[in-house]
Amino acid sequence: MNEQKKTESLLSTKDLAVLREFISIFTLFAEATTRTQAEQSISISLVGPSILAIYYDLENESRICKHTKSLCHALMTSLLARFGGFLLDLEIPVDDHVKHRNTFNLFSDDIFLVASFLDGQFRLRWIIQSALPLDTKDRLCEKIKNLVALWAFQLIGCNTDNQDGNVTQAEATTSTVGNVLLCTKDICDGGGLTPKRKSLFSYCEAPQN
Repeated sequence: MNEQKKTESLLSTKDLAVLREFISIFTLFAEATTRTQAEQSISISLVGPSILAIYYDLENESRICKHTKSLCHALMTSLLARFGGFLLDLEIPVDDHVKHRNTFNLFSDDIFLVASFLDGQFRLRWIIQSALPLDTKDRLCEKIKNLVALWAFQLIGCNTDNQDGNVTQAEATTSTVGNVLLCTKDICDGGGLTPKRKSLFSYCEAPQN
């Protein structure tokens, strides 16, 4: 283009910087859209890990971006307005001034926590490998363990308040769930990866030899 003297068609250094920031900001949004629109795949287990990953990515982008901070702020506000109920369940504060959309409280349902745990690709990796504080991670793991055990008892018709045998079974089930969580934590703690590109679920990717 330079040779043809069409310099007006060239991107300036600033234009390229803005374009790179746009691409970086929307990378996880694009991946989440692609994954959740898969026709033959159940996607409810993707909701929690996707929201959490995008939340922390937007926080990071807002700190490092020079030209698109206002875009990051607008996207973060939209995320909080739509999925704030879920983020509150993860002990992430949501500003009271954020106007709630009609989906705000819908995403506070515990199903979004349990569904991700029951998905073998996630278990608790999406919590353990996140930027959440360590004490918050511990509380969330315990909460999910209790939810899974409680729902399991309800499915098999257990009444842990009145039947001693069921209490024993409840304790055994809770112990089993706890062991699964510990195994998941060991796997995650020992398999930290440094992805070459930004990805929603980089902790699920196999190490490259």
